[in-house]
Amino acid sequence: MADDDARRLLEAVRRLTGTFTELGHRFGDKHGLSRSDVAALIVVTEANERGTSIGTVELARRIGVTAPSATVVVRRLVAAGLLSSDPDPNDHRRIVLTATPTAHTAGKAHFGALNDELLRLLSTQPSGSVRAAADLLELAAEHAARSATDAVQ
Repeated sequence: MADDDARRLLEAVRRLTGTFTELGHRFGDKHGLSRSDVAALIVVTEANERGTSIGTVELARRIGVTAPSATVVVRRLVAAGLLSSDPDPNDHRRIVLTATPTAHTAGKAHFGALNDELLRLLSTQPSGSVRAAADLLELAAEHAARSATDAVQ
């Protein structure tokens, strides 16, 4: 039954999300980072990987804190050598956040083996199935992000 499959998929996504959250907490514990620090580092790294610039205001919105709180998080991560903060070349009132090579090295050491294992697993699946799953999960992620934003307002 389709409804049973949908519930099974949703439960699998919840388990996977929980596992990634726990791995993020362990990463933070290992590197002396707070939950907000880890969330910020992940958001900045993902934005960088997509080729999207991100500043403190957008970061605050994405991690669910005030702009002043995000500024404190950014200062900690810059001091730890995990982020750089530079003026936006298009708008000098804004700063652009970038994960440093140190952050990438730490992330790869912590998450790299799992990422590689998951990519190997996915490479054994039909490309149409992987594409359909990616499309579905991207749509679900966008919907969840909109719901989270609506809940804050």
